[in-house]
Amino acid sequence: MRLNSKIMSNRFIHFFIPLFIVAYFAIAFYPILRQQRSETLPFFSFKLYSKVPDAYVNYDLLYNQGEADESFLIKDNHDLNKLERKNYGYRLRMISANMEQADALSSTSHEDLLSKGRSVHLVKLSGNYLETVRDDDYNLEVIKKLK
Repeated sequence: MRLNSKIMSNRFIHFFIPLFIVAYFAIAFYPILRQQRSETLPFFSFKLYSKVPDAYVNYDLLYNQGEADESFLIKDNHDLNKLERKNYGYRLRMISANMEQADALSSTSHEDLLSKGRSVHLVKLSGNYLETVRDDDYNLEVIKKLK
């Protein structure tokens, strides 16, 4: 009797694990086959793990637009360290938020940013990550001339 239960237990383990894995994959891929944007709990769709963000929007300052010495504050500025990039990114988000609310800029708090060029434009850079890295292709939208 004991031998029979051990054989039964081994059969259960040998069949349960592969059947469970097959059933899990079938249930997880079912929404993909039906082209739905949902998943059945606790069987999560594998699209959740393979989705890569492909679009971005960044704000930057463009100095001397259209001239030979045209440059950005953050983009392609290799002189900045990580802390400076974060600081400038935060300040640019604050500037763009203030521009949307009041349509004005407090020139005294950002004088150091405005003094770096003859003309300064607040711009929005947007596009696809892959195209920007591969081809340096991005959309440039001038939001407002600051100086």
